[in-house]
Amino acid sequence: MGAGDRGVLDDPDRGRGLLLLQVVVESSEVWGTTTAAERLAAAFARLPRRDRTLRRLAVAALAERPPTGFFRQFVLESSGARKGRLDIKRGGVLPIESLARWAALAAGVSATSTPARLEAAEGEGTLGSDDAAVLRDAFELVCALRMEHHVDRLRAGLAPDDLIDPKRLTPLTRTSLKEAFRAVARVQRGVALQLGLSGR
Repeated sequence: MGAGDRGVLDDPDRGRGLLLLQVVVESSEVWGTTTAAERLAAAFARLPRRDRTLRRLAVAALAERPPTGFFRQFVLESSGARKGRLDIKRGGVLPIESLARWAALAAGVSATSTPARLEAAEGEGTLGSDDAAVLRDAFELVCALRMEHHVDRLRAGLAPDDLIDPKRLTPLTRTSLKEAFRAVARVQRGVALQLGLSGR
């Protein structure tokens, strides 16, 4: 990892540093083998201002919020073709992926899948066992719903999207999804409190 790459790690606010860092963390090889993830983790471990960069990643992760501003109904898209739909990727998948990415980097781990990151973060103590379990269960649920929705769209001859109609979910699935969103939000609040970000 060269000096320019270390600059992105050291100052994620420069240019699109934070975005580039997240892209590198999310990347996986498409051919052969690569050591990019391992090199990133090693560079991160040696970073003089590592805590500052991790804090910025945590802030970005906590900005991805599940739609918990409901009591009886989900927070749905309010206009256009998305009206009345729940974006399962934005509201369900991304908040968990973002937390897992931050927690794994904080643990100095180069795992590239969300479940592997959660397991590593739990093992290194950057996430508590209960929080890791909550995120694993919620991730499994939202990914299963997303995949089922994609398959249903394809069977209907439509392009896959992430916009689920909550009215088509069973009452049990709706309840489970709401509880999963609330549980992820509780983990986010705990992480924010731990990092002194609760006033944000």
